[in-house]
Amino acid sequence: MRIRIEQAALHKALNRVSGVIERRNTVPILGYVLIEADGEVATLSGTDLDMMTVANVAAQVERGGIVAAPAALLSDIVRNAPAGAEIVLQLDPAEGSRLKVRFGRSTYQLGVLDADQFPRRNDPSWPSSMDLDARDLHGILARAAFAASTDETRYWLNGTYLHLIGENGVAWLRAAGADTTRVAYAQTRSPDGAPSFPGVILPRKTVAELMKLLDGRVGPVRLDMSTEAVRLNAGDVAITSKLIEGEYPDYARPIAASWSIEAEVDRLALAGAVRRVALISGEKERGVKLTLAAGVLSVSVRNLEAGQAAEDIEVDYDGEPLEVGFNARLILEALDQSGADRLLLRANGPREPVVLVPTLDDPEAGLVCSLLSPRVVAG
Repeated sequence: MRIRIEQAALHKALNRVSGVIERRNTVPILGYVLIEADGEVATLSGTDLDMMTVANVAAQVERGGIVAAPAALLSDIVRNAPAGAEIVLQLDPAEGSRLKVRFGRSTYQLGVLDADQFPRRNDPSWPSSMDLDARDLHGILARAAFAASTDETRYWLNGTYLHLIGENGVAWLRAAGADTTRVAYAQTRSPDGAPSFPGVILPRKTVAELMKLLDGRVGPVRLDMSTEAVRLNAGDVAITSKLIEGEYPDYARPIAASWSIEAEVDRLALAGAVRRVALISGEKERGVKLTLAAGVLSVSVRNLEAGQAAEDIEVDYDGEPLEVGFNARLILEALDQSGADRLLLRANGPREPVVLVPTLDDPEAGLVCSLLSPRVVAG
């Protein structure tokens, strides 16, 4: 094998596949990237057995072939090569099991493994496929994944639930994340003619890799699904992953059908107030109290050791007073993930869940809903 690839293109492809490769593992081949060269393309593959990323990069293929090279070491070498350099990858079995990496006056020889040891995926058939805008898919995943549980004993809550729903005669693709204290979901209009599919639970690592691939990408991507796996095909890169087995709970059940309290608030103003007053709370608890009254929402903290802090925000509200407490981190994560300028804070009482939704009249703009369980806050 002998191929030539531009440094930036090879670095980008290696970055794509390296995200799934674990630096420490008990199976040596899983720390390697598989490089296959044929025609005018080099195909790079990385896997951790549960997920596989495949990236294609344009190359001058002087002699085709296949090799399994150490992923971390090759990535470090390419990253530190001069910008614009032409990277030459050469493997000659007659010279021993070494991959030569050349650019400029630099030459490296890397140990390789037998490419036949590299795990190959037997992809299932894909009964359900849909083409989506990359920004829309990234948006719903980002606005749901942050709320997924980290409690390993509830493994089915460790992922993001992706499913189709029907509302007002419209089909939506919805992503949801939940733990014992909160729920967040976002949705985008399902493409016309998209087939129905059973809800799937995407693992946390898979969602992180999908979001990295989709971040900043413009244009359509294809999402393929089965009862066993999911695949995102973005043209030059494809990610295939196993799913989390189990039945996702009815996350929307605790959300009330109607609300007796509803106040409109500026999202950035509320986030800023919570972030500032939380500085005085204890590191372990970081609890804040929200007190809603006519025209004002007060965010406050009382810490017996550090002191106290309070900040008032102007809100559109003229109903009954409400006082609830929250973990500052949880409410900040919900506020930071919402892209809306103004939010509706909804509740039915001080011991009932509070919901934050954007004040959007256009249902196609998507929905972000964070269900936060109130907690007791000193003071």
